[in-house]
Amino acid sequence: CRKRSSAPASAVDNSTSHGNLFDPIKVGDDGTVYATWSSIGAIWLTHSTDRGDTWSAPVKVSGVDTPVALFPWLEAGSAGRVVLAWFGTTSAQNDDGTNWQVHAAITKNATATNPSFHRGLISDHVIHASNISLGGLGVDTPLTPQQNRNLCDYFQVAVDPLGACVVAFTDDHNDFDGHTYVSRQLAGPALYASANGGTGELDPITALALPVPDASQPELVDFLHDATGSSAQPIPGDNPFDLLSVDYGCQVQGAAALLTVRFKVSDLSAVPQNAFWRAYFSANAPGGTADRGEQFYLQATTNGATPAFTFGRASRRTNGAYVLTSLGVATSGEIRSGDDELVIRLALGTLNPFITGSSVQPNSVLVGLKAQTGTLSASAGRDIVRGGGSFRVCSEVLAVEPSLAPGIRLGAPHPNPARGGVTVELTLERPQWVEVGVFDATGRRVRTVHGGVLAAGTTQLKWDGRADSGRVLSSGAYWIRAVAGGRAFRQQTILVK
Repeated sequence: CRKRSSAPASAVDNSTSHGNLFDPIKVGDDGTVYATWSSIGAIWLTHSTDRGDTWSAPVKVSGVDTPVALFPWLEAGSAGRVVLAWFGTTSAQNDDGTNWQVHAAITKNATATNPSFHRGLISDHVIHASNISLGGLGVDTPLTPQQNRNLCDYFQVAVDPLGACVVAFTDDHNDFDGHTYVSRQLAGPALYASANGGTGELDPITALALPVPDASQPELVDFLHDATGSSAQPIPGDNPFDLLSVDYGCQVQGAAALLTVRFKVSDLSAVPQNAFWRAYFSANAPGGTADRGEQFYLQATTNGATPAFTFGRASRRTNGAYVLTSLGVATSGEIRSGDDELVIRLALGTLNPFITGSSVQPNSVLVGLKAQTGTLSASAGRDIVRGGGSFRVCSEVLAVEPSLAPGIRLGAPHPNPARGGVTVELTLERPQWVEVGVFDATGRRVRTVHGGVLAAGTTQLKWDGRADSGRVLSSGAYWIRAVAGGRAFRQQTILVK
């Protein structure tokens, strides 16, 4: 090994406060060293062109739209090109009432005295509705209550081969704790000056629309055999704690509408004692943020000779854990061992006396859908199903949403053979999420032409004969495949030079 230099350390910054852990450092392609940090009220950036011996005066990266900005991360590319990302809020404080989103800023002249930044939002919704812990690790006790660490430290920025920024972050707005999300930059300055033929700008890409959930399918689905036992290791076989799906539904009994929750497990032939199966939902949640709504749960327990079916209120503690308060007995429920199912029903009229906002009724939208199983004492088994989307109460009974799969027709490509580009016509009976891709003769996907909702009627989709990377594909046979409503259609096209 080599002896390390004994050169004295230099101060990177002594003019601002450093408000939370982690001051990331990155090195650009030209050798410039960059450092970033949070002063709680802002994100700062400095650089060194002499390998860290001296540092520039810090420049403020975040804007007035985030008076509290925490946990920055950065990545550096070509000379002067840097991207930073951080958790930001429009609130003036970091407490349980604060809503957070993920922000980013890109600069092409980071080493200038007054660099310019292109700022923007990465997240399209509130990703965290509580405080963010700045205290590191600690033991949560009544005397030493800890702050919320649901976002953990899963925050990172990288650059893809085209020079686009890719940001990974955590989001618990509809979940028990932080769940990892990834977002990619679609347009604007690239981190490589050579990107897109030397323009230094990304070739713009249209964002893909999110798939429209199929109302006929369960709102929550989970992996087989991912329940864990007392050793925290997965239980390798079918068992009553292994949740496979949770289906929120509705049943009309006389003149009363009942919210129903159906749990499906891998094996319920032997019903364990002291066990629970619990599903959550949130009503009156602004912007779909469950923690800002009125949260409830439905629960089945087997801590006696007869199963109990109850409901209650759920709320977050400051540290992010849930507090459950029982409110009463559910309308009905049963354990169907032969079908490996548990069902709980709750009349909306039973729930509404405990709601302070708009009452839950047919057409109400519930969010924060998630579920868990476990034992009431020793940890003999447990499983969780992370947050799903939303559920419109009694839509299947009132026919609020169509339940039939749409008709779809994929027309023949033209021209065919094609030189440089081909067009196909896709016809739908009603608006629907559609994915259209191109595959080579080996079955490998080479291009995604469209992914998102298309209107009813006929839409012309064009493929320019290029791969997703922008490379012109070689001559040969290719398949154009369209998927909608759980069905797939394909047409062959010949590409010639």
